[in-house]
Amino acid sequence: MKAEIIAVGSELLTPDRLDTNSLFLTEELNKLGIEVVRKSILGDDRELLGAAFKEALDRVELVISSGGLGPTEDDLTRETVAEILGRKLQRNEEILRTIEARFRSFKREMPEINVRQAMVPEGAEPLNNPRGTAPGLWIEDAGRMIALLPGPPRELKPMFLEAIVPRLARRVSGVRMFHRELRVAGMGESHVEQRIAPIYKRYPNVNTTVLATPGEVQVHLRMWTDDSKLAQKTLDEIAQGFELGLADRIFSKDGSPMEEVVARLLTINNATISAAESCTGGLLAQRLTSIAGSSTYFLGGVVCYSNERKTAWADVPPELISAKGAVSGEVAVALADGIRRRVGSTFGVGITGIAGPGGGSEEKPVGTVHIALSHATGVKERGAHFPGDRELIRWQASQIALDMVRVHFLYNGGQPAAQHSKRACAVRLFVALDISAAVREELAGLLAQLRSISTETKDKTPRWVRAESLHVTLKFIGEAAPEKLAGIREALAAVRLRDPLALAFRRLGFFPDEKRPRVLWVGIEALPGLPALASNIEKSLEKIGFPREQRKFTPHLTLARFERPGLHEKVRAAIEQNAERNFGSYSTDEFHLIESKLKSSGAEYTTVQSFRFTVAEG
Repeated sequence: MKAEIIAVGSELLTPDRLDTNSLFLTEELNKLGIEVVRKSILGDDRELLGAAFKEALDRVELVISSGGLGPTEDDLTRETVAEILGRKLQRNEEILRTIEARFRSFKREMPEINVRQAMVPEGAEPLNNPRGTAPGLWIEDAGRMIALLPGPPRELKPMFLEAIVPRLARRVSGVRMFHRELRVAGMGESHVEQRIAPIYKRYPNVNTTVLATPGEVQVHLRMWTDDSKLAQKTLDEIAQGFELGLADRIFSKDGSPMEEVVARLLTINNATISAAESCTGGLLAQRLTSIAGSSTYFLGGVVCYSNERKTAWADVPPELISAKGAVSGEVAVALADGIRRRVGSTFGVGITGIAGPGGGSEEKPVGTVHIALSHATGVKERGAHFPGDRELIRWQASQIALDMVRVHFLYNGGQPAAQHSKRACAVRLFVALDISAAVREELAGLLAQLRSISTETKDKTPRWVRAESLHVTLKFIGEAAPEKLAGIREALAAVRLRDPLALAFRRLGFFPDEKRPRVLWVGIEALPGLPALASNIEKSLEKIGFPREQRKFTPHLTLARFERPGLHEKVRAAIEQNAERNFGSYSTDEFHLIESKLKSSGAEYTTVQSFRFTVAEG
């Protein structure tokens, strides 16, 4: 079966919003053996939408769209599809009652405009959406299938998995796509291609794609078949051939990023690491600590731009800096040695360089970087000159630093990381409360305003959270094996609180403080119920082996994280203008177990199960 995906929304044609839904849908459709042959992004234009749906339905059996199901005049998907199929729109009273009830739960009256969301094309099957007001629609027409899904990923993903996958599973053949991804460091795309082409060309039934990305080359193998044993045997053969051709340059055989590979190596070998960074500005530390459980191997780090801080924080002799220069192999070695000894870690990493765009010279041009790795057995240093802009130079420097750690384990008797089994099995979980559509809408407006100011002022310090990803985290569980999932569900199902929670979202603030902001947050008022619920969840999970959080539970929503202290004046002024703002309130008696998948585009969340925590009377 072949499919097309149509992403609807004028905002997707701006630089401010990415279409992540299509990536998710493609991955899930491929698992079912459905090949996605085309993706389209269209603005809110009835004529363009009509043409896109007509052409897609002429080409494929399955068309899936996202977005355009809201209540406003520019939400045109349902009307357009009804028109091209020649079907009338009819008001569905059950949908209307559901939308009205949702508004009542927020103590708000439903606007008349939301009646549009209850209009359904003749013969269409509505798809329930407990996470929003826009129901999805499933339509079958002349042997073709159309799925109209809401745009917000937090609504689309569970609807697709719960309502669309079962419908498609009954219709697909046994053919599906088998995928293998290898990642290579220290070689360019053309060199990788030259070495592996004679191998993969012997397998015409396997599609091989070689992609160059900053600091690495990715090799994707895809095979469509109904024979899983044949697929695994074939992909194993090709991967083994690549290993002979590329040797130790392959750092991942399952698509894991470099920081995840190094994190596993450190964990398995009971090793720890620290970092003294100059030009990378803490990027290495950020990558290492982005992995759950990083506190077991990352002991600490410093960002020492000035020569004085290199001496004060990493014990670099000032006379060495004077003699060799801050950007030199000798200073990188001193940084690595100094931070390792100060912190008491197994490894110390030192990075110094010129990331640009200014600061270079004829002797040391922009892109000059020196990286050192210190261990009790000695120090290794590597000098490099990276092309590209500031961010690309910083990323490549952090990538080489991580690769030096990996190679150390490879040639010094370290326990190898079991890549494929862990990625295939472990799931990353947390427990959270959802937030109401009204509160999310208020926060989305604020985030759009702040993001716009950041773009205007070219302030790259803040990393803004996507509005659709906002949730109130109650407990971070971390990576758990599948066999633990049943116990987790049972433990959470036992959590009780007498009354529903009344949550109010008010005021903006910073962690740790306004002068040195690292996190921008929205306060949550829900005493004493919210801390009690978090505590009950902690107790229930502790009984099955998940340790309690050491930090006190502080109810908040994270809106942004800052790569370094300091904010542009305009961004700070906009935050101050909204400092006392009330973003709304609502009541809930439900929390959710959520799976988090870390991807290059950001974390993706899927609800595993929802739990009601109030006890029914009588």
